[in-house]
Amino acid sequence: MSASIVVRKLSFWAFVAFLVAYVGILSMAMFVFQFGLGELPCPLCILQRMGMMLASLGALYVVVRALRGELLLRELATGLGLAILGAVVGAAISIRQILLHILPGDPGYGEAVLGLHLYTWALITFVVVIVFACVVAVFAQDVVPVAPTTPWLRILAWVVVWAFVATIAINLVVVFAEEGFNWVSHGSASDVARKQKLEQMLQQLTERQQSALRDMAHHWLATNRGVDLAHLTHALCWERNRAKEVLDALLKKQFIKFESERPARGGGAGKPSKLYRPVDPVLLFFPLVPDQSDKSGPMSDKSG
Repeated sequence: MSASIVVRKLSFWAFVAFLVAYVGILSMAMFVFQFGLGELPCPLCILQRMGMMLASLGALYVVVRALRGELLLRELATGLGLAILGAVVGAAISIRQILLHILPGDPGYGEAVLGLHLYTWALITFVVVIVFACVVAVFAQDVVPVAPTTPWLRILAWVVVWAFVATIAINLVVVFAEEGFNWVSHGSASDVARKQKLEQMLQQLTERQQSALRDMAHHWLATNRGVDLAHLTHALCWERNRAKEVLDALLKKQFIKFESERPARGGGAGKPSKLYRPVDPVLLFFPLVPDQSDKSGPMSDKSG
């Protein structure tokens, strides 16, 4: 067997390995992180998956044409073009998400793997794909893939092909199961990032702060009125000093804002009460369910 044939056969298995790598990456993202750990992908994450699929379609095209004995230099160029296009698109989306979380102190989105978040690893894979495709393109005349003739090796290659097709199909089902058949805009990437950051900040609040914020949100949504310190003290069965500490903490974190003043009771000369309400973005996280008045929800928390 000549050296050129060996190189061309190795080139074929390099494209098969390309497919295997992305089957593993997409399966891990879907079954381990999404289903196992409950980390639902954000819109940018889904777009990165699509970039991986598009890049892999280039490798799939090359492998299938080689197995059918129909792969020429022109077909190889088509496959490399698809791979580079998908990798460039995916890399741009990954860089966008990285830049959204690049500020010091930003915890990033989702769990880190070996110190890097999934979108950073995605960028690394896209860079590897671009480098691989460019190297193959430089030596394309000498590395046009040749499929093996051994039956079990051909079966192995076809198994990889159908595994990738199944991975794409499962991802499509998962996306529609998560998003539905209605194309709803989640806003711009910056809007999505701000919402994710706010959600993380809300999760870091203490139980008392969350209870107070939930009560204020439900009261505002039900009555369109803010609440004062006396309301929180009575509603949550807390001591006045403790309620004031929670109110001051929420103000400092900018989860609530001053809304208006209520005159002293009885129209006397007493000091008016300051009314506060949650800022609008916070209200999205505390929807008022049907038949729920402003005295429900966190008011059941008597731990104070």
